[in-house]
Amino acid sequence: MNKLLILLIFFTSIVAAENVEPDFEITNVLSTISFFDTVTEMREHLIDIYKDDDEVPADYFDYLLGYSECEWHVEKNMAHCHLYVIRPQRVDDNETCTIGHEVLHGAWGYYHGDEYEYEGGGCK
Repeated sequence: MNKLLILLIFFTSIVAAENVEPDFEITNVLSTISFFDTVTEMREHLIDIYKDDDEVPADYFDYLLGYSECEWHVEKNMAHCHLYVIRPQRVDDNETCTIGHEVLHGAWGYYHGDEYEYEGGGCK
């Protein structure tokens, strides 16, 4: 692709022990959201979307709790992200926290470092 389109594929959760390290700060983030009822439904949808993308291994989505695809325009202080998340059931449940985690990718880029691993986080 010749666009400034950057795909984000991240394991999502809040890990209390890890400090955030923003790549930049954008304050105008437009987010569109696809809600799913189950993790399996979301993962199957993502696998179907990216099945022909050689840069995304077929098993990459096996452990995702959320996913965001963002296009950043740092010089214009703007970003657009599409979020793929599980529909929350309660205030501050893991699904609610995952949405916040994914929104932060639009504002801060890949803010949780290369060594990020899902450790069962959630709101704490």
